[in-house]
Amino acid sequence: MWSKRCTETGNHEASALLLEYGKDFPPADPVKEAEKGIKAIEREAKAVETYRRTGILTTALAKKEWVYGTDGKGGLTLNRWKGKGTELTTPKGIGRKPVT
Repeated sequence: MWSKRCTETGNHEASALLLEYGKDFPPADPVKEAEKGIKAIEREAKAVETYRRTGILTTALAKKEWVYGTDGKGGLTLNRWKGKGTELTTPKGIGRKPVT
């Protein structure tokens, strides 16, 4: 709020200082923030395990690893892999759609 007010009145230096100062504040509740991080890690681990068992990626995991689009027939096409390795396995599906 204060940063916006400073910008509106033309005091850009004060606005920049307020924005920078705000980065130093700890999270409102560090325990809740840590729990959110742990839950995110658990969700990703579950998604990886599901992929290993079924060959189907979650959309969240697929967005991290692939650039993909629709094929016009209800399936998905893989356009580019974002990883760095040299060996990869094509997923059977992403979410509920098959990879064609």
